Amino acid sequence: MEAKHAERAGLDGRSSTADVIRDLEELAEQVRALGELTAMATTYGCDVSRPAATAHEAVQWLYLGYWTDDESAVDGLAALLSGPGCVERVDVLPFHKLGAAKYDALGVPLPLRDTPIRDPALVDRVRGQLREHGLAAH
Repeated sequence: MEAKHAERAGLDGRSSTADVIRDLEELAEQVRALGELTAMATTYGCDVSRPAATAHEAVQWLYLGYWTDDESAVDGLAALLSGPGCVERVDVLPFHKLGAAKYDALGVPLPLRDTPIRDPALVDRVRGQLREHGLAAH
């Protein structure tokens, strides 16, 4: 995030050409998306605001950022992870809101309150796609 803010600062003194305006708009969208990703990852106990310290974190964070229910995207991720000796196991954990009552009781806002819960069939499909690539998906 700091790098994006530094990149933004580098554009501040430049003339407002179409390229500079486009770059500013793209940076604003990247900062917004990184903020959302950081908030989502925090709910899973991941601090993606720093570089990954282990291979486990790197793969886990890759998946957090890559998550989509698009079949071709899941196949692309599965192909990446199924390389020789890359990953032993993939746990596909469906999003849930079981802790919402705790947040409410503590008076703490639930960052992903408006995030829809995934259909269990979608989670099963993703697990199946990963297995088709030879991954141990649970």
